[in-house]
Amino acid sequence: MKTKFHKLYIYSALFMFPSLAFAQEQGSQLDDAEIIIEKSSDLVLPQVQKPMDKMVKKKRVEETKPQVYELKLLPISLQPLAVEQQAYTITPEISSFNADGGRAEVGLGFPLATKADIFYQQYLNENVQVGGQFLHNGLYQGPVEGSLSSGNRNSIGAFGNIYFGNDLLKVNTSYNQRTVHFYGLSDEELANVNKDDIKQSYNHFDFSASYELNSAKDEWQVIPSIDLFSLSDQYNSEELYMNLGLYGGYKLSKDSKVVGGVDFNINNFKNESWDRNKGYVRASLAFEKESKQLSYHIGGRIVYDMDTLSQVRTFNIYPDISAKYQLNEQVFFDGKIEGDLNEINLRTVSNFNPFIHNNVNVINENKVLQAEIGTNFSPWQHSNFRLGLGYGLFKNMGFYLNNPDSQNTFDILYSDENTGVTYITIGLNSKLQKDLVASADFKYNSYAVGEDIGEAWHRPEFEGNFQLQYKGIKNFTLATGAYLYTGIKAKDIDQSTVTLDPIFDLFLRTDYQLNEQLAAYIQLNNITGQKYEYFYNYEQLGFNVMLGASINF
Repeated sequence: MKTKFHKLYIYSALFMFPSLAFAQEQGSQLDDAEIIIEKSSDLVLPQVQKPMDKMVKKKRVEETKPQVYELKLLPISLQPLAVEQQAYTITPEISSFNADGGRAEVGLGFPLATKADIFYQQYLNENVQVGGQFLHNGLYQGPVEGSLSSGNRNSIGAFGNIYFGNDLLKVNTSYNQRTVHFYGLSDEELANVNKDDIKQSYNHFDFSASYELNSAKDEWQVIPSIDLFSLSDQYNSEELYMNLGLYGGYKLSKDSKVVGGVDFNINNFKNESWDRNKGYVRASLAFEKESKQLSYHIGGRIVYDMDTLSQVRTFNIYPDISAKYQLNEQVFFDGKIEGDLNEINLRTVSNFNPFIHNNVNVINENKVLQAEIGTNFSPWQHSNFRLGLGYGLFKNMGFYLNNPDSQNTFDILYSDENTGVTYITIGLNSKLQKDLVASADFKYNSYAVGEDIGEAWHRPEFEGNFQLQYKGIKNFTLATGAYLYTGIKAKDIDQSTVTLDPIFDLFLRTDYQLNEQLAAYIQLNNITGQKYEYFYNYEQLGFNVMLGASINF
Protein backbone atom coordinates (compact mmCIF):
# COMPACT_ATOMS: atom_id res chain seq x y z
CA MET A 1 0.00 0.00 0.00
CA LYS A 2 1.76 3.03 -1.24
CA THR A 3 0.89 6.30 0.43
CA LYS A 4 0.50 9.36 -1.74
CA PHE A 5 0.73 12.79 -0.21
CA HIS A 6 0.37 15.68 -2.56
CA LYS A 7 -1.53 18.90 -2.99
CA LEU A 8 -5.10 17.79 -2.56
CA TYR A 9 -7.99 18.99 -4.61
CA ILE A 10 -11.06 19.71 -2.53
CA TYR A 11 -13.25 17.02 -3.94
CA SER A 12 -10.66 14.27 -3.54
CA ALA A 13 -9.83 15.31 0.01
CA LEU A 14 -13.42 15.25 1.08
CA PHE A 15 -14.77 12.10 -0.34
CA MET A 16 -11.99 9.90 1.06
CA PHE A 17 -13.19 6.82 -0.78
CA PRO A 18 -12.44 3.78 1.39
CA SER A 19 -9.85 1.36 0.05
CA LEU A 20 -11.89 -1.78 -0.48
CA ALA A 21 -10.59 -4.88 1.14
CA PHE A 22 -11.46 -7.23 -1.65
CA ALA A 23 -11.10 -5.25 -4.86
CA GLN A 24 -10.17 -1.98 -6.37
CA GLU A 25 -12.43 -1.00 -9.17
CA GLN A 26 -10.53 0.53 -11.95
CA GLY A 27 -11.34 1.48 -15.45
CA SER A 28 -9.28 1.89 -18.54
CA GLN A 29 -7.58 5.28 -18.26
CA LEU A 30 -6.65 6.71 -21.64
CA ASP A 31 -5.16 9.90 -20.27
CA ASP A 32 -2.21 8.07 -18.72
CA ALA A 33 -0.05 5.71 -20.75
CA GLU A 34 1.06 2.92 -18.49
CA ILE A 35 1.67 -0.77 -18.40
CA ILE A 36 -1.50 -2.18 -16.91
CA ILE A 37 -2.10 -5.62 -15.45
CA GLU A 38 -5.58 -6.41 -16.76
CA LYS A 39 -7.87 -7.52 -13.98
CA SER A 40 -11.45 -7.77 -12.91
CA SER A 41 -12.96 -4.31 -12.98
CA ASP A 42 -16.06 -2.36 -13.78
CA LEU A 43 -16.07 0.22 -16.50
CA VAL A 44 -15.22 3.67 -15.20
CA LEU A 45 -15.04 6.16 -18.02
CA PRO A 46 -12.11 8.59 -17.98
CA GLN A 47 -13.22 12.17 -17.63
CA VAL A 48 -11.65 15.59 -17.41
CA GLN A 49 -11.11 16.38 -13.75
CA LYS A 50 -11.59 19.92 -12.46
CA PRO A 51 -9.48 21.05 -9.49
CA MET A 52 -10.43 23.76 -7.06
CA ASP A 53 -8.19 26.16 -8.97
CA LYS A 54 -10.21 28.30 -11.34
CA MET A 55 -11.04 26.40 -14.48
CA VAL A 56 -9.80 27.54 -17.87
CA LYS A 57 -12.15 26.34 -20.57
CA LYS A 58 -10.61 23.98 -23.08
CA LYS A 59 -10.77 24.79 -26.76
CA ARG A 60 -11.66 22.11 -29.24
CA VAL A 61 -8.74 20.54 -31.06
CA GLU A 62 -9.70 19.22 -34.49
CA GLU A 63 -6.50 17.42 -35.41
CA THR A 64 -6.16 13.65 -34.93
CA LYS A 65 -3.59 12.87 -32.31
CA PRO A 66 -0.84 10.33 -33.04
CA GLN A 67 -0.32 7.42 -30.67
CA VAL A 68 2.31 8.14 -28.06
CA TYR A 69 3.69 5.17 -26.15
CA GLU A 70 5.18 6.23 -22.84
CA LEU A 71 5.48 4.31 -19.59
CA LYS A 72 4.12 6.39 -16.73
CA LEU A 73 5.72 4.97 -13.64
CA LEU A 74 2.85 4.51 -11.24
CA PRO A 75 2.34 1.68 -8.76
CA ILE A 76 0.01 -1.09 -9.86
CA SER A 77 -2.39 -2.51 -7.31
CA LEU A 78 -2.13 -6.25 -7.79
CA GLN A 79 -5.23 -8.36 -8.10
CA PRO A 80 -5.67 -11.97 -9.28
CA LEU A 81 -6.22 -12.05 -13.01
CA ALA A 82 -9.71 -13.05 -14.04
CA VAL A 83 -9.71 -16.15 -16.22
CA GLU A 84 -11.04 -14.14 -19.17
CA GLN A 85 -8.55 -11.29 -18.71
CA GLN A 86 -5.05 -12.68 -18.69
CA ALA A 87 -3.55 -10.22 -21.15
CA TYR A 88 -1.24 -7.38 -20.31
CA THR A 89 -1.62 -4.20 -22.32
CA ILE A 90 0.23 -1.01 -22.93
CA THR A 91 -2.30 1.79 -23.04
CA PRO A 92 -1.25 4.36 -25.65
CA GLU A 93 -1.78 7.95 -24.64
CA ILE A 94 -4.10 10.35 -26.44
CA SER A 95 -1.76 13.33 -26.19
CA SER A 96 -4.46 15.84 -25.25
CA PHE A 97 -7.37 14.34 -23.40
CA ASN A 98 -9.29 17.54 -24.02
CA ALA A 99 -9.28 16.93 -27.79
CA ASP A 100 -11.99 15.37 -29.91
CA GLY A 101 -11.21 11.89 -31.09
CA GLY A 102 -11.00 8.28 -30.11
CA ARG A 103 -9.01 5.11 -30.07
CA ALA A 104 -9.72 1.46 -30.79
CA GLU A 105 -7.65 -1.61 -29.96
CA VAL A 106 -8.57 -5.16 -30.95
CA GLY A 107 -6.82 -8.46 -30.38
CA LEU A 108 -7.10 -12.17 -31.19
CA GLY A 109 -5.57 -14.66 -28.80
CA PHE A 110 -4.44 -18.28 -28.98
CA PRO A 111 -5.91 -20.32 -27.26
CA LEU A 112 -9.00 -18.66 -28.66
CA ALA A 113 -9.58 -15.29 -27.01
CA THR A 114 -10.81 -11.90 -28.18
CA LYS A 115 -10.30 -8.38 -26.96
CA ALA A 116 -11.69 -4.95 -27.90
CA ASP A 117 -11.36 -1.51 -26.34
CA ILE A 118 -13.03 1.40 -28.13
CA PHE A 119 -13.19 4.93 -26.77
CA TYR A 120 -14.45 8.18 -28.27
CA GLN A 121 -15.06 11.67 -26.94
CA GLN A 122 -16.09 14.98 -28.47
CA TYR A 123 -16.68 18.57 -27.49
CA LEU A 124 -20.08 19.55 -28.91
CA ASN A 125 -19.09 23.12 -28.07
CA GLU A 126 -16.67 24.72 -25.63
CA ASN A 127 -19.02 23.95 -22.72
CA VAL A 128 -20.29 20.44 -23.50
CA GLN A 129 -18.19 17.28 -23.69
CA VAL A 130 -19.58 13.79 -24.32
CA GLY A 131 -17.95 10.41 -24.74
CA GLY A 132 -18.36 6.68 -24.57
CA GLN A 133 -16.40 3.47 -24.26
CA PHE A 134 -16.87 -0.22 -25.06
CA LEU A 135 -14.71 -2.92 -23.47
CA HIS A 136 -14.66 -6.63 -24.27
CA ASN A 137 -12.51 -9.51 -23.05
CA GLY A 138 -13.42 -13.07 -23.96
CA LEU A 139 -11.73 -16.44 -23.42
CA TYR A 140 -13.40 -19.32 -25.26
CA GLN A 141 -10.92 -22.14 -24.61
CA GLY A 142 -9.95 -21.91 -20.97
CA PRO A 143 -7.27 -23.71 -18.93
CA VAL A 144 -9.47 -26.70 -17.98
CA GLU A 145 -11.68 -28.70 -20.37
CA GLY A 146 -11.90 -25.95 -22.98
CA SER A 147 -15.21 -24.12 -22.91
CA LEU A 148 -16.04 -25.37 -19.40
CA SER A 149 -13.55 -22.81 -18.08
CA SER A 150 -14.38 -20.04 -20.54
CA GLY A 151 -15.44 -16.55 -19.55
CA ASN A 152 -16.07 -13.06 -20.85
CA ARG A 153 -16.59 -9.48 -19.77
CA ASN A 154 -18.43 -6.76 -21.67
CA SER A 155 -18.88 -3.13 -20.63
CA ILE A 156 -20.43 -0.17 -22.35
CA GLY A 157 -20.83 3.32 -20.97
CA ALA A 158 -21.20 7.00 -21.69
CA PHE A 159 -20.35 10.23 -19.93
CA GLY A 160 -21.11 13.91 -20.26
CA ASN A 161 -19.52 17.05 -18.83
CA ILE A 162 -21.30 20.40 -19.00
CA TYR A 163 -19.57 23.59 -17.90
CA PHE A 164 -21.65 26.45 -16.49
CA GLY A 165 -19.13 29.25 -16.05
CA ASN A 166 -16.96 28.06 -13.15
CA ASP A 167 -19.25 25.14 -12.36
CA LEU A 168 -19.25 21.61 -13.79
CA LEU A 169 -21.97 18.97 -14.10
CA LYS A 170 -20.67 15.40 -14.56
CA VAL A 171 -22.86 12.44 -15.51
CA ASN A 172 -21.68 8.85 -15.99
CA THR A 173 -23.66 5.70 -16.78
CA SER A 174 -22.56 2.18 -17.68
CA TYR A 175 -23.60 -1.44 -18.05
CA ASN A 176 -21.22 -4.27 -17.16
CA GLN A 177 -21.75 -7.95 -17.86
CA ARG A 178 -19.46 -10.77 -16.78
CA THR A 179 -19.76 -14.52 -17.31
CA VAL A 180 -17.63 -17.24 -15.71
CA HIS A 181 -17.96 -20.96 -15.01
CA PHE A 182 -17.47 -22.78 -11.70
CA TYR A 183 -14.87 -25.12 -13.20
CA GLY A 184 -12.94 -25.77 -9.97
CA LEU A 185 -14.05 -29.42 -9.92
CA SER A 186 -12.29 -32.77 -10.14
CA ASP A 187 -11.64 -34.30 -13.57
CA GLU A 188 -14.36 -36.88 -12.93
CA GLU A 189 -16.92 -34.21 -12.03
CA LEU A 190 -16.00 -32.08 -15.05
CA ALA A 191 -16.43 -35.07 -17.36
CA ASN A 192 -20.08 -35.39 -16.32
CA VAL A 193 -21.11 -31.78 -15.81
CA ASN A 194 -23.31 -29.68 -18.06
CA LYS A 195 -21.73 -26.36 -19.02
CA ASP A 196 -24.89 -24.38 -18.23
CA ASP A 197 -25.10 -25.94 -14.75
CA ILE A 198 -21.82 -24.31 -13.69
CA LYS A 199 -22.39 -20.97 -15.41
CA GLN A 200 -22.44 -17.71 -13.46
CA SER A 201 -23.32 -14.33 -14.94
CA TYR A 202 -23.21 -10.91 -13.24
CA ASN A 203 -25.09 -7.91 -14.63
CA HIS A 204 -24.37 -4.47 -13.25
CA PHE A 205 -25.95 -1.09 -14.08
CA ASP A 206 -24.41 2.11 -12.74
CA PHE A 207 -25.33 5.79 -12.76
CA SER A 208 -23.49 8.64 -11.07
CA ALA A 209 -23.70 12.42 -11.20
CA SER A 210 -22.09 15.35 -9.43
CA TYR A 211 -22.25 19.12 -9.65
CA GLU A 212 -19.18 21.17 -8.76
CA LEU A 213 -19.99 24.72 -7.62
CA ASN A 214 -16.97 27.01 -7.47
CA SER A 215 -16.77 30.58 -6.26
CA ALA A 216 -15.71 33.20 -8.78
CA LYS A 217 -12.65 34.09 -6.69
CA ASP A 218 -11.70 30.48 -6.01
CA GLU A 219 -12.49 30.77 -2.30
CA TRP A 220 -14.81 27.81 -1.86
CA GLN A 221 -16.20 24.72 -3.57
CA VAL A 222 -19.33 22.63 -2.91
CA ILE A 223 -20.04 19.28 -4.60
CA PRO A 224 -23.34 17.40 -4.22
CA SER A 225 -23.24 13.91 -5.75
CA ILE A 226 -25.28 10.76 -6.27
CA ASP A 227 -24.18 7.21 -7.11
CA LEU A 228 -26.64 4.42 -7.94
CA PHE A 229 -26.13 0.85 -9.06
CA SER A 230 -27.98 -2.43 -9.31
CA LEU A 231 -26.50 -5.91 -9.64
CA SER A 232 -28.00 -9.32 -10.31
CA ASP A 233 -26.57 -12.75 -11.05
CA GLN A 234 -27.50 -16.16 -12.43
CA TYR A 235 -28.66 -17.44 -9.04
CA ASN A 236 -31.11 -14.68 -8.10
CA SER A 237 -28.71 -12.66 -5.98
CA GLU A 238 -29.58 -8.97 -6.14
CA GLU A 239 -28.12 -5.74 -4.87
CA LEU A 240 -29.47 -2.18 -4.96
CA TYR A 241 -27.18 0.63 -3.89
CA MET A 242 -27.45 4.39 -3.37
CA ASN A 243 -24.94 6.91 -2.07
CA LEU A 244 -25.73 10.61 -1.60
CA GLY A 245 -22.88 12.97 -0.84
CA LEU A 246 -22.26 16.62 -0.10
CA TYR A 247 -18.66 17.82 0.07
CA GLY A 248 -17.11 21.24 0.31
CA GLY A 249 -14.12 23.32 1.18
CA TYR A 250 -13.15 26.88 2.04
CA LYS A 251 -9.76 28.52 1.56
CA LEU A 252 -8.60 30.34 4.68
CA SER A 253 -5.47 31.63 3.00
CA LYS A 254 -3.26 30.93 0.03
CA ASP A 255 -1.82 27.81 1.65
CA SER A 256 -4.55 26.65 4.07
CA LYS A 257 -8.14 25.47 3.84
CA VAL A 258 -10.91 23.66 5.67
CA VAL A 259 -12.54 20.67 4.00
CA GLY A 260 -15.52 18.60 5.06
CA GLY A 261 -18.36 16.48 3.86
CA VAL A 262 -21.11 14.04 4.60
CA ASP A 263 -22.39 11.03 2.71
CA PHE A 264 -25.35 8.73 3.22
CA ASN A 265 -25.29 5.15 1.96
CA ILE A 266 -28.00 2.50 1.75
CA ASN A 267 -27.62 -0.99 0.30
CA ASN A 268 -30.27 -3.69 -0.09
CA PHE A 269 -28.73 -7.13 -0.54
CA LYS A 270 -30.45 -10.47 -1.06
CA ASN A 271 -29.44 -13.96 -2.10
CA GLU A 272 -30.28 -17.56 -1.22
CA SER A 273 -29.78 -16.94 2.51
CA TRP A 274 -30.03 -13.18 3.07
CA ASP A 275 -32.48 -10.36 2.51
CA ARG A 276 -31.22 -7.45 4.55
CA ASN A 277 -30.40 -3.75 4.40
CA LYS A 278 -27.15 -2.12 5.39
CA GLY A 279 -25.86 1.41 5.24
CA TYR A 280 -24.03 4.19 6.99
CA VAL A 281 -23.82 7.94 7.48
CA ARG A 282 -20.32 9.42 7.40
CA ALA A 283 -19.20 12.97 8.22
CA SER A 284 -15.67 14.34 7.94
CA LEU A 285 -13.94 17.61 8.76
CA ALA A 286 -10.27 18.56 8.41
CA PHE A 287 -7.83 21.45 8.30
CA GLU A 288 -5.08 21.43 5.67
CA LYS A 289 -1.97 23.54 5.40
CA GLU A 290 0.76 23.40 2.79
CA SER A 291 4.22 24.89 2.73
CA LYS A 292 7.42 24.21 0.86
CA GLN A 293 8.86 22.15 3.71
CA LEU A 294 5.93 20.90 5.81
CA SER A 295 2.39 20.03 4.77
CA TYR A 296 -0.24 18.46 6.98
CA HIS A 297 -3.88 17.40 7.12
CA ILE A 298 -5.56 17.17 10.55
CA GLY A 299 -9.13 16.01 10.92
CA GLY A 300 -11.47 13.21 11.78
CA ARG A 301 -14.46 11.16 10.69
CA ILE A 302 -17.64 10.07 12.43
CA VAL A 303 -19.50 7.09 10.99
CA TYR A 304 -22.85 5.70 12.08
CA ASP A 305 -22.90 2.09 10.88
CA MET A 306 -26.35 0.61 10.21
CA ASP A 307 -25.34 -2.87 9.07
CA THR A 308 -28.29 -5.20 9.65
CA LEU A 309 -26.37 -8.06 8.02
CA SER A 310 -24.16 -8.27 11.10
CA GLN A 311 -26.72 -6.76 13.51
CA VAL A 312 -24.48 -3.71 14.03
CA ARG A 313 -25.65 -0.27 15.18
CA THR A 314 -22.63 1.74 16.25
CA PHE A 315 -21.03 5.16 16.19
CA ASN A 316 -17.36 5.05 15.25
CA ILE A 317 -14.94 7.97 15.56
CA TYR A 318 -11.78 7.84 13.45
CA PRO A 319 -8.67 10.02 13.15
CA ASP A 320 -7.70 11.47 9.78
CA ILE A 321 -4.17 12.82 10.12
CA SER A 322 -1.35 12.96 7.60
CA ALA A 323 1.85 14.94 7.12
CA LYS A 324 4.73 15.33 4.70
CA TYR A 325 8.15 16.79 5.49
CA GLN A 326 10.43 17.80 2.61
CA LEU A 327 14.00 17.39 3.84
CA ASN A 328 15.58 18.56 0.57
CA GLU A 329 14.97 18.29 -3.16
CA GLN A 330 15.80 14.57 -3.15
CA VAL A 331 14.22 13.34 0.11
CA PHE A 332 10.90 13.64 1.89
CA PHE A 333 9.22 11.77 4.75
CA ASP A 334 5.51 11.21 5.23
CA GLY A 335 3.09 9.47 7.51
CA LYS A 336 -0.56 9.02 8.35
CA ILE A 337 -2.88 7.86 11.10
CA GLU A 338 -6.43 7.20 10.00
CA GLY A 339 -9.49 5.01 10.29
CA ASP A 340 -12.66 4.55 8.28
CA LEU A 341 -15.49 2.23 7.37
CA ASN A 342 -14.44 0.28 4.28
CA GLU A 343 -17.52 -0.36 2.21
CA ILE A 344 -17.87 -3.98 1.07
CA ASN A 345 -20.71 -5.01 -1.21
CA LEU A 346 -21.60 -7.76 -3.66
CA ARG A 347 -20.15 -5.73 -6.53
CA THR A 348 -16.69 -5.43 -4.98
CA VAL A 349 -16.70 -9.03 -3.74
CA SER A 350 -17.75 -10.57 -7.07
CA ASN A 351 -15.27 -8.39 -8.96
CA PHE A 352 -12.46 -9.78 -6.85
CA ASN A 353 -13.67 -13.38 -6.74
CA PRO A 354 -16.48 -14.28 -9.18
CA PHE A 355 -16.58 -17.85 -7.83
CA ILE A 356 -18.32 -16.95 -4.55
CA HIS A 357 -21.16 -19.14 -3.25
CA ASN A 358 -24.68 -17.80 -3.71
CA ASN A 359 -25.30 -17.63 0.05
CA VAL A 360 -22.34 -15.46 1.10
CA ASN A 361 -22.79 -12.74 3.67
CA VAL A 362 -21.42 -9.29 2.79
CA ILE A 363 -20.36 -7.07 5.72
CA ASN A 364 -18.63 -3.69 5.76
CA GLU A 365 -15.08 -3.73 7.10
CA ASN A 366 -14.19 -1.51 10.05
CA LYS A 367 -10.70 -0.08 9.62
CA VAL A 368 -10.28 0.71 13.32
CA LEU A 369 -6.85 2.26 12.88
CA GLN A 370 -4.13 2.38 10.27
CA ALA A 371 -0.71 3.96 10.80
CA GLU A 372 1.97 4.28 8.14
CA ILE A 373 5.33 5.99 7.80
CA GLY A 374 7.52 6.19 4.73
CA THR A 375 10.25 7.95 2.87
CA ASN A 376 10.80 8.84 -0.76
CA PHE A 377 14.20 9.73 -2.15
CA SER A 378 15.94 10.00 -5.51
CA PRO A 379 19.22 8.03 -5.48
CA TRP A 380 20.02 9.31 -8.97
CA GLN A 381 18.50 11.60 -11.59
CA HIS A 382 15.05 10.67 -12.96
CA SER A 383 14.49 8.08 -10.23
CA ASN A 384 12.38 7.64 -7.14
CA PHE A 385 12.69 5.08 -4.36
CA ARG A 386 9.91 4.48 -1.83
CA LEU A 387 10.09 2.60 1.47
CA GLY A 388 7.08 2.30 3.75
CA LEU A 389 6.11 0.56 6.97
CA GLY A 390 2.55 0.27 8.20
CA TYR A 391 0.17 -1.41 10.60
CA GLY A 392 -3.59 -1.73 10.38
CA LEU A 393 -6.19 -2.98 12.84
CA PHE A 394 -9.41 -4.22 11.23
CA LYS A 395 -12.73 -5.59 12.43
CA ASN A 396 -14.90 -7.79 10.18
CA MET A 397 -12.07 -8.45 7.74
CA GLY A 398 -13.22 -11.10 5.26
CA PHE A 399 -11.33 -14.21 4.16
CA TYR A 400 -12.16 -16.50 1.23
CA LEU A 401 -12.37 -20.22 1.86
CA ASN A 402 -13.62 -23.04 -0.36
CA ASN A 403 -17.10 -24.16 0.60
CA PRO A 404 -16.72 -27.57 2.32
CA ASP A 405 -19.72 -28.99 0.43
CA SER A 406 -18.90 -27.52 -2.99
CA GLN A 407 -15.18 -26.95 -3.40
CA ASN A 408 -15.72 -24.98 -6.62
CA THR A 409 -17.37 -22.09 -4.74
CA PHE A 410 -16.11 -19.82 -1.96
CA ASP A 411 -17.50 -18.69 1.36
CA ILE A 412 -16.45 -15.47 3.08
CA LEU A 413 -15.44 -15.86 6.72
CA TYR A 414 -15.51 -12.90 9.11
CA SER A 415 -13.53 -12.93 12.32
CA ASP A 416 -15.25 -11.98 15.57
CA GLU A 417 -11.86 -10.72 16.73
CA ASN A 418 -9.73 -7.87 15.43
CA THR A 419 -7.26 -8.65 12.65
CA GLY A 420 -3.86 -6.98 12.66
CA VAL A 421 -1.91 -6.44 9.45
CA THR A 422 1.74 -5.38 9.42
CA TYR A 423 3.14 -4.54 6.00
CA ILE A 424 6.31 -3.31 4.34
CA THR A 425 6.26 -1.67 0.91
CA ILE A 426 9.15 -1.02 -1.45
CA GLY A 427 8.85 0.79 -4.76
CA LEU A 428 11.27 1.99 -7.42
CA ASN A 429 10.62 4.12 -10.50
CA SER A 430 13.55 5.00 -12.70
CA LYS A 431 14.59 6.19 -16.13
CA LEU A 432 17.65 3.98 -16.55
CA GLN A 433 18.61 5.37 -19.95
CA LYS A 434 17.16 7.78 -22.47
CA ASP A 435 14.86 5.12 -23.94
CA LEU A 436 14.66 2.66 -21.03
CA VAL A 437 12.38 3.07 -18.04
CA ALA A 438 11.60 0.67 -15.22
CA SER A 439 9.45 0.34 -12.15
CA ALA A 440 8.93 -2.21 -9.41
CA ASP A 441 6.62 -2.51 -6.42
CA PHE A 442 6.80 -5.10 -3.66
CA LYS A 443 4.76 -5.63 -0.53
CA TYR A 444 5.15 -8.00 2.42
CA ASN A 445 2.08 -8.70 4.59
CA SER A 446 1.95 -10.31 8.02
CA TYR A 447 -1.52 -11.11 9.38
CA ALA A 448 -2.43 -11.61 13.04
CA VAL A 449 -5.82 -13.32 12.81
CA GLY A 450 -8.17 -14.57 15.49
CA GLU A 451 -8.37 -18.21 16.54
CA ASP A 452 -11.82 -18.43 14.99
CA ILE A 453 -10.25 -17.90 11.53
CA GLY A 454 -6.87 -19.56 12.00
CA GLU A 455 -5.12 -18.31 8.84
CA ALA A 456 -5.36 -15.38 6.44
CA TRP A 457 -7.06 -17.51 3.81
CA HIS A 458 -6.41 -16.47 0.21
CA ARG A 459 -4.46 -13.38 1.21
CA PRO A 460 -0.87 -13.42 -0.11
CA GLU A 461 2.08 -12.99 2.21
CA PHE A 462 4.20 -11.43 -0.54
CA GLU A 463 3.14 -9.64 -3.72
CA GLY A 464 5.09 -7.72 -6.29
CA ASN A 465 5.52 -6.62 -9.86
CA PHE A 466 8.15 -5.15 -12.13
CA GLN A 467 7.95 -3.46 -15.54
CA LEU A 468 10.45 -2.45 -18.21
CA GLN A 469 9.87 -0.47 -21.40
CA TYR A 470 12.36 0.23 -24.18
CA LYS A 471 11.87 2.63 -27.11
CA GLY A 472 15.37 2.79 -28.58
CA ILE A 473 14.48 1.08 -31.87
CA LYS A 474 12.72 3.20 -34.47
CA ASN A 475 8.94 2.58 -34.64
CA PHE A 476 9.14 -0.16 -31.99
CA THR A 477 8.09 -0.22 -28.36
CA LEU A 478 9.25 -3.21 -26.33
CA ALA A 479 7.78 -3.98 -22.92
CA THR A 480 8.19 -6.75 -20.42
CA GLY A 481 7.07 -7.32 -16.87
CA ALA A 482 5.87 -9.82 -14.33
CA TYR A 483 3.90 -10.11 -11.16
CA LEU A 484 4.22 -12.63 -8.37
CA TYR A 485 2.45 -13.85 -5.25
CA THR A 486 3.59 -16.22 -2.51
CA GLY A 487 2.21 -17.56 0.76
CA ILE A 488 -1.44 -18.03 -0.27
CA LYS A 489 -3.16 -20.54 2.01
CA ALA A 490 -6.37 -22.53 1.51
CA LYS A 491 -8.17 -25.62 2.82
CA ASP A 492 -8.65 -28.78 0.79
CA ILE A 493 -11.72 -31.02 0.80
CA ASP A 494 -10.41 -32.79 3.94
CA GLN A 495 -10.12 -29.38 5.65
CA SER A 496 -6.35 -29.65 5.77
CA THR A 497 -4.34 -26.47 5.25
CA VAL A 498 -2.54 -26.21 1.91
CA THR A 499 -0.12 -23.54 0.70
CA LEU A 500 -0.56 -22.77 -2.99
CA ASP A 501 2.48 -22.78 -5.25
CA PRO A 502 4.20 -19.42 -5.73
CA ILE A 503 2.85 -17.49 -8.70
CA PHE A 504 5.16 -15.97 -11.31
CA ASP A 505 3.60 -14.59 -14.49
CA LEU A 506 5.93 -13.05 -17.10
CA PHE A 507 4.85 -11.20 -20.25
CA LEU A 508 6.51 -9.67 -23.30
CA ARG A 509 4.91 -7.26 -25.77
CA THR A 510 6.15 -5.58 -28.95
CA ASP A 511 4.32 -2.72 -30.67
CA TYR A 512 5.18 -1.55 -34.17
CA GLN A 513 4.07 1.93 -35.24
CA LEU A 514 2.90 1.70 -38.87
CA ASN A 515 2.06 5.40 -39.06
CA GLU A 516 0.88 8.18 -36.74
CA GLN A 517 -2.53 6.57 -36.24
CA LEU A 518 -2.04 2.82 -36.75
CA ALA A 519 0.01 0.31 -34.76
CA ALA A 520 0.24 -3.49 -34.58
CA TYR A 521 1.35 -5.62 -31.65
CA ILE A 522 2.18 -9.13 -30.52
CA GLN A 523 1.89 -10.08 -26.89
CA LEU A 524 3.23 -13.21 -25.14
CA ASN A 525 1.52 -13.90 -21.81
CA ASN A 526 2.52 -16.22 -18.97
CA ILE A 527 5.71 -17.13 -20.81
CA THR A 528 6.78 -19.68 -18.19
CA GLY A 529 3.52 -21.58 -18.81
CA GLN A 530 2.70 -22.01 -15.12
CA LYS A 531 -0.94 -23.01 -14.61
CA TYR A 532 -1.00 -21.38 -11.23
CA GLU A 533 -3.88 -21.00 -8.78
CA TYR A 534 -4.69 -17.78 -6.98
CA PHE A 535 -8.02 -19.23 -5.87
CA TYR A 536 -7.71 -22.87 -4.82
CA ASN A 537 -8.91 -25.38 -7.47
CA TYR A 538 -8.94 -22.72 -10.20
CA GLU A 539 -6.01 -23.24 -12.55
CA GLN A 540 -5.21 -20.24 -14.71
CA LEU A 541 -4.33 -20.28 -18.39
CA GLY A 542 -0.75 -21.21 -19.28
CA PHE A 543 1.28 -19.73 -22.13
CA ASN A 544 -0.85 -17.74 -24.57
CA VAL A 545 -0.33 -15.33 -27.46
CA MET A 546 -2.34 -12.33 -28.60
CA LEU A 547 -2.04 -10.49 -31.92
CA GLY A 548 -3.74 -7.17 -32.45
CA ALA A 549 -3.82 -3.64 -33.76
CA SER A 550 -4.78 -0.19 -32.52
CA ILE A 551 -5.84 2.96 -34.30
CA ASN A 552 -6.42 6.57 -33.30
CA PHE A 553 -9.15 8.49 -35.09
